Amino acid sequence: MSPMTKTRSISQPCPAGRRRLHGALAGLAVLLLAGCAAESKLIDQSPEFTAERLQRGGLAVLGVVQVEEVAQVRAPLVDALERVLASARRDIPLVPASRVGSAVPDSVERLFLLGYQMRGEPDERLFVAVAEAARGSARYGILARVESAPIRYGSRQITTGLPGDERRVNVVRVTGRDAHVSVRIYDLTTRALVFRGKYVGSSDAAPIVRPPASDSLNAGSGSPVRADPGVRPGRETWIPGPSDDPSLFGYADPPPTARAAEASFLLMARDLPGAPPPPASRGR
Repeated sequence: MSPMTKTRSISQPCPAGRRRLHGALAGLAVLLLAGCAAESKLIDQSPEFTAERLQRGGLAVLGVVQVEEVAQVRAPLVDALERVLASARRDIPLVPASRVGSAVPDSVERLFLLGYQMRGEPDERLFVAVAEAARGSARYGILARVESAPIRYGSRQITTGLPGDERRVNVVRVTGRDAHVSVRIYDLTTRALVFRGKYVGSSDAAPIVRPPASDSLNAGSGSPVRADPGVRPGRETWIPGPSDDPSLFGYADPPPTARAAEASFLLMARDLPGAPPPPASRGR
């Protein structure tokens, strides 16, 4: 296996400040918010794994699994990975998992992904068969594993209205999910591990804030807009325990794991060779 270099760790804390919600959201049942946590750790990258080789050779999706979950949860995760790569890294030819799977016997694919799900590393003999089938379509193959997807509960204060016409809203309860994802990329010709990283992305959901309708008697009264359900400022936000029903505390259902994993996959896509600089650094 080629020597590994380049270790990097990035941490992005929960942003301060309030979220702005406009009247167009009033008809929605749940408000989805950007997640608070984002962590990127590029552990290993082979010097032979370059942008030119990746863009020329392409990347095949070998599979996405989640620890201690049934195989049925994989399809949304695979879809999330493929959509993020297709959008964020259009410079990389992408071979979808469906094409790779069609070239491998069902029993081999099933055991290959099960072993990776359980151990975090692919079985060497099964990997030979998968790599042989996939390397006709791409030089590199990617595997991703959701190691955990914990749910968290908290609160956030938000405002509604357009700039200059803002109305304060009570603190709302927020249900969040974090996706801890490990990623491996292999050179399918040599079967060498050329890229390895760990990422934490998140997604939040909250009960919808319902501003008064434009024809409401209270629309121009200047009275504060209420979140339903919400928390009065200064009151303690109750966090549900293991035996509690979160909905009874006013919490929305947690975002699906695949939605939180999208944020993890985006961090990974930006770590791959040849990625454009993040928006904040452009033009510097």
